[in-house]
Amino acid sequence: MDALETIHAFEEACKAGDLDKADTYLADTYELDSVASGVHLKGKVAVRAFMDTVMDAFPDLKFEGKNAIVSGNKLVWEYVMSGTQKKEFRGMPATGKSFSLRCCAILEFEGGLFTKETSYMDMATMMRQLGHLPPWG
Repeated sequence: MDALETIHAFEEACKAGDLDKADTYLADTYELDSVASGVHLKGKVAVRAFMDTVMDAFPDLKFEGKNAIVSGNKLVWEYVMSGTQKKEFRGMPATGKSFSLRCCAILEFEGGLFTKETSYMDMATMMRQLGHLPPWG
Protein backbone atom coordinates (compact mmCIF):
# COMPACT_ATOMS: atom_id res chain seq x y z
CA MET A 1 0.00 0.00 0.00
CA ASP A 2 1.08 3.56 -0.60
CA ALA A 3 0.81 6.32 2.02
CA LEU A 4 -2.68 7.40 0.93
CA GLU A 5 -4.07 3.86 1.01
CA THR A 6 -2.39 3.31 4.37
CA ILE A 7 -3.90 6.40 6.01
CA HIS A 8 -7.36 5.38 4.79
CA ALA A 9 -6.88 1.85 6.18
CA PHE A 10 -5.57 3.32 9.45
CA GLU A 11 -8.61 5.61 9.67
CA GLU A 12 -10.99 2.70 9.06
CA ALA A 13 -9.32 0.66 11.80
CA CYS A 14 -9.64 3.60 14.20
CA LYS A 15 -13.30 4.11 13.25
CA ALA A 16 -13.93 0.46 14.08
CA GLY A 17 -12.15 0.90 17.43
CA ASP A 18 -9.60 -1.72 16.38
CA LEU A 19 -6.32 -0.38 17.77
CA ASP A 20 -4.62 -3.73 17.12
CA LYS A 21 -5.33 -3.31 13.39
CA ALA A 22 -4.34 0.38 13.49
CA ASP A 23 -1.00 -0.65 15.02
CA THR A 24 -0.18 -2.74 11.93
CA TYR A 25 0.27 0.49 9.93
CA LEU A 26 2.93 1.83 12.32
CA ALA A 27 6.62 0.96 12.37
CA ASP A 28 7.98 -0.47 15.63
CA THR A 29 10.11 2.69 15.92
CA TYR A 30 7.10 5.00 15.32
CA GLU A 31 7.47 8.43 16.95
CA LEU A 32 4.62 10.71 17.99
CA ASP A 33 5.16 14.41 18.61
CA SER A 34 1.91 16.09 19.64
CA VAL A 35 2.92 19.74 19.60
CA ALA A 36 -0.06 21.24 21.47
CA SER A 37 -0.28 18.59 24.21
CA GLY A 38 3.45 18.28 24.75
CA VAL A 39 3.32 14.50 24.32
CA HIS A 40 6.54 13.12 22.76
CA LEU A 41 6.66 9.34 22.47
CA LYS A 42 9.12 6.96 20.84
CA GLY A 43 8.22 3.43 19.84
CA LYS A 44 4.95 1.83 18.85
CA VAL A 45 4.59 0.22 22.29
CA ALA A 46 4.76 3.61 24.06
CA VAL A 47 2.33 5.16 21.58
CA ARG A 48 -0.11 2.28 22.04
CA ALA A 49 0.06 2.56 25.85
CA PHE A 50 -0.76 6.26 25.56
CA MET A 51 -3.60 5.60 23.10
CA ASP A 52 -5.03 2.98 25.47
CA THR A 53 -5.27 5.67 28.20
CA VAL A 54 -6.85 8.09 25.73
CA MET A 55 -9.41 5.48 24.64
CA ASP A 56 -10.16 4.65 28.27
CA ALA A 57 -11.00 8.31 29.00
CA PHE A 58 -12.71 8.90 25.63
CA PRO A 59 -14.22 5.51 24.71
CA ASP A 60 -16.06 6.93 21.69
CA LEU A 61 -12.98 8.69 20.27
CA LYS A 62 -13.19 9.07 16.48
CA PHE A 63 -10.91 10.29 13.73
CA GLU A 64 -12.57 11.39 10.49
CA GLY A 65 -10.24 12.17 7.59
CA LYS A 66 -11.04 15.31 5.60
CA ASN A 67 -7.98 15.74 3.38
CA ALA A 68 -4.74 13.93 2.66
CA ILE A 69 -1.84 15.20 0.59
CA VAL A 70 1.23 13.11 -0.24
CA SER A 71 4.61 14.58 -1.16
CA GLY A 72 7.57 12.24 -1.34
CA ASN A 73 7.65 10.19 1.87
CA LYS A 74 5.41 12.62 3.76
CA LEU A 75 1.66 12.75 4.13
CA VAL A 76 -0.31 15.69 5.47
CA TRP A 77 -3.59 14.51 6.99
CA GLU A 78 -6.37 16.90 7.96
CA TYR A 79 -8.94 15.24 10.18
CA VAL A 80 -11.63 15.85 12.77
CA MET A 81 -11.14 14.24 16.16
CA SER A 82 -14.12 13.92 18.47
CA GLY A 83 -15.10 12.15 21.65
CA THR A 84 -16.76 12.32 25.05
CA GLN A 85 -14.75 12.43 28.26
CA LYS A 86 -16.08 9.60 30.43
CA LYS A 87 -13.09 9.22 32.79
CA GLU A 88 -10.22 11.23 34.25
CA PHE A 89 -7.47 12.03 31.77
CA ARG A 90 -4.06 13.53 32.56
CA GLY A 91 -5.31 14.93 35.84
CA MET A 92 -8.55 16.35 34.40
CA PRO A 93 -11.73 14.94 35.93
CA ALA A 94 -14.36 13.46 33.65
CA THR A 95 -16.99 15.99 32.58
CA GLY A 96 -19.23 13.82 30.40
CA LYS A 97 -18.92 16.56 27.77
CA SER A 98 -17.97 16.02 24.14
CA PHE A 99 -15.51 17.77 21.87
CA SER A 100 -15.03 18.03 18.13
CA LEU A 101 -11.77 19.46 16.88
CA ARG A 102 -10.14 20.01 13.50
CA CYS A 103 -6.57 18.69 13.51
CA CYS A 104 -3.65 18.25 11.17
CA ALA A 105 -0.77 15.76 11.20
CA ILE A 106 2.36 15.36 9.14
CA LEU A 107 3.34 11.70 8.87
CA GLU A 108 6.51 10.17 7.50
CA PHE A 109 6.15 6.94 5.53
CA GLU A 110 8.79 4.27 4.82
CA GLY A 111 8.59 0.64 3.80
CA GLY A 112 4.79 0.65 3.79
CA LEU A 113 4.50 1.94 7.38
CA PHE A 114 4.22 5.27 9.13
CA THR A 115 7.42 6.04 11.03
CA LYS A 116 6.79 9.47 12.54
CA GLU A 117 3.90 11.82 13.24
CA THR A 118 3.90 15.47 14.18
CA SER A 119 0.37 16.52 15.07
CA TYR A 120 -1.18 19.94 15.55
CA MET A 121 -4.46 20.75 17.27
CA ASP A 122 -6.09 23.58 19.20
CA MET A 123 -5.97 22.23 22.74
CA ALA A 124 -7.59 25.37 24.20
CA THR A 125 -10.72 24.81 22.10
CA MET A 126 -10.78 21.15 23.10
CA MET A 127 -10.41 21.99 26.81
CA ARG A 128 -13.11 24.67 26.52
CA GLN A 129 -15.54 22.23 24.88
CA LEU A 130 -14.85 19.67 27.62
CA GLY A 131 -15.52 22.26 30.34
CA HIS A 132 -11.93 22.50 31.60
CA LEU A 133 -11.59 26.16 30.54
CA PRO A 134 -14.15 28.96 30.76
CA PRO A 135 -15.85 30.09 27.54
CA TRP A 136 -14.55 33.16 25.73
CA GLY A 137 -16.28 36.48 26.24
